[in-house]
Parts: sequence; C-alpha cells; structure tokens
Amino acid sequence: MEKERIRNNRKLISILFYYFIILSTCYAVRDLVVDNFSAIRSVNNLEGNTGTWNANPTDKSQFCNAIFNVEHRLGNTGYCLRIDYDIESVHTYIKDTNYGVDADKRQIPFTAFNGYYTQLKDADLTKYKYLIFYVKGDKEKGFTRRFKIELKDEKHCSPYIVEWLTDKWQRMVIPLSVFRDITEWKKIKEIGIVFDINVTKKVGTIYIDDIYFSETKEDRLEEKSKIVRTVKPILIDGILKEWKKAVKIEIDPDEHLETGEIADKKDLSADVWLMWDKEYLYFAVNVTDNQVISRKNGPDIWREDCIELFIDPKNDGFIWGNKKDFQIGLSPSGSDGKPQSWAWFQKSDTAGVVNKSSQIRDGGYIIEAAIKWSFLKVRPKKGMSIGVSPAVHDFDKDESADGKLNLEYNTEGDKTILRKMVLR
Repeated sequence: MEKERIRNNRKLISILFYYFIILSTCYAVRDLVVDNFSAIRSVNNLEGNTGTWNANPTDKSQFCNAIFNVEHRLGNTGYCLRIDYDIESVHTYIKDTNYGVDADKRQIPFTAFNGYYTQLKDADLTKYKYLIFYVKGDKEKGFTRRFKIELKDEKHCSPYIVEWLTDKWQRMVIPLSVFRDITEWKKIKEIGIVFDINVTKKVGTIYIDDIYFSETKEDRLEEKSKIVRTVKPILIDGILKEWKKAVKIEIDPDEHLETGEIADKKDLSADVWLMWDKEYLYFAVNVTDNQVISRKNGPDIWREDCIELFIDPKNDGFIWGNKKDFQIGLSPSGSDGKPQSWAWFQKSDTAGVVNKSSQIRDGGYIIEAAIKWSFLKVRPKKGMSIGVSPAVHDFDKDESADGKLNLEYNTEGDKTILRKMVLR
C-alpha cells in the first residue's frame, strides 16, 4: 500500500513538472530588440553598427541620410529614426569599369539605389518567428508607399517588399519564413532597408521605430499597457502581495525625465501596477527615493514627494483643467502622518472616492489606492481603453535637486496624449 502511494505521488509530480515545462514554454516569451532609438548612438541595442549607404558614392545627385528625431517619435520618450532618401539621380548610365582602358566608350544602364543598415552581430534567430517594426511616412516631405527590406546571413541576402505605408504609425509584422534565401538562422548579419526601383516616390522621408524580433505577433507595447481584472477586491493596506498578476510598468530617469534633475535610479525611480474590477480602478506604486520628504496636505502635496496620476477616461486627449479629465495626487504622508490625496481639476480631497494606504521605508515608499469608477464617470468593461500616465515627483532637501518623472505625457496642440491602457 505504501509503495503504491509513493508510486502515485511520483506520477503526480511528473505530471505537474511536465505541465510546468509546457506552461513555461508558452509564456516565457522573449523579444530580441534590435533598436528602440532610446538614445543618440551610432550602434543599436545589440551593439551592431548602423548607417546609410549608396550604390554609387561618387554620384552626389542622390543620397540617403539617417538622423535621430524627437518630433515624430513613437510614444513620449527617446527618439525615432528619420530616413531622408533620394534616388532621382542625374546619371542614367555609368562607365563599365570591367571594359578596361576603353571604359569611357562603354556604358551600362544605371538606376540609383541606397538605404540604411543595422548590423545584428551574428544574432541567433532560431527561436523567433517575426521581424516587427513601426514605420510611417512624412506627409509634408512626401514618401514612398513601398520599400524593400533585406535580411542577410553570411552567404545570402533575402528581400521582402514592405507595402501600404501611410503618414500614420503602422506596426509591420513580417514572418521570417518569407526570407526564403536565408539558410543559417543562427548567424544573421544584418537588416537592410533599400530604396530602389520598388519605391513609389523617388524622393522622400520615412520614420522607423522599435525594431525587434519576436516569438509572437502580440504587440509588446500593448502587452505593457494592459490593466488586468482582479478576481476579488484588493485590500488597500500598502502591501503588494495581491499584485503578482498585474503588469509591472517601470519608470526611470533614463527614459521618463520630464523636468528637473534626477541623478540615477536610486535618486528616483518607480514600479507601477494597475488593476480593475467593476467598482474600482486600483493603483499601486513602489517608489525608490533616496530622501522621502512628504509633509504637505491638500492641493499643496505636489510641492514635495508625491505621485500624480493623470487619467483621460475616454482616451480622447487629456486637456489641462478639464473636469472630465483627472490629475489625482497621492502622497505617502502629510502633516498628520497619514497618506494624502487630491484631485486638482475637481478641487476635491477625494474623500469617499479614493481609498489609499502607504508605507514609508528606507530608500522609498509604497502607495496603494482604489479609485471609484463612478468618480471618473466611467462604466468599465473588458476591452475599453483609457489614457493613463503616472508621474513621480521628487523633492530633496537641496531644492535644486527637484525633479519629476512622467510615464507618457505627449502634448499635441491643446491636448495631451497619455499612455493607452486597455482593460483585460
């Protein structure tokens, strides 16, 4: 009987281990980021060289230039890559240098072509299925609606035509299977963007951002921007044990500095989580701050360490001061030693509509909050999107060190575009 019990236990353990391996395989998805253009560098995220090239460098009537661009970037941090190209060469024929001393007497037809390259340092792509990037054309300068992209291994160059460009950002998902000439997927050398006879306009400008290889078609930007529904109400106690299923969003000075000066992540950074149910939008933040100073109350809490939670309930553009939008402040403490909250546009201390708790620790603080959907004038449902941008304000004893980090706060005209967050 005892032997039978041990045998059954071993069998159960084997089954559980098997399913653990299967689930780990399904969910341990990794992306290989080639370049997200987060900083001005001559190399990409893989430390591979990048640059432009011309088929005929001596022909000055055609060119390809690539520069980092802030104005058209995807999102509110870093840069995108602007590529200006011109293949409208004045030379329709070139000398045939293979014809020896009489090269001047023999010419061959010539069509200008040029492009951009980013080297992959022998990247192993065997576990990836897709090449993904974002692209758009410049409406004012004009752009081609089609160009060629190439993938190269040591011996082969395999092309694919990217089509249907517009002047709006599009996410291009290209199955690696279309690069049929590639034979050595363990050592991929380079990605190339080519402007040649395939273009629909010989002179123009396009923008590229966030180039990566992925195991899945899912948008990794959207994956970071989903708000998971909680099965049961979250206990607002300043303890983060109930947030394991929520998507963590990292806010750091390298990518999200809005104003002031932040020395490094120890000076100020934060991890943020959001969840929801039918009654509340839940918010949690774990802030790293080398000096926690939080003594203000009411509308003055922004003057010291605090969180500002910007919310655009309809995701139709955040307007400063609009009572249909929200700037909700949360601080870990006030003059009474209790956590504080304030909604500036509504001029409300949020009593009864924002439940909050906090913990101050060495090197930072934690805030948990539950915001009533009724206060936001929202009837939540799966699939709906809202605009959200958590901001972290830092106040140190040396007031010159004041600074602020903001996740995504991109002003367009009289409106501000916040991070699109989808209820899942």
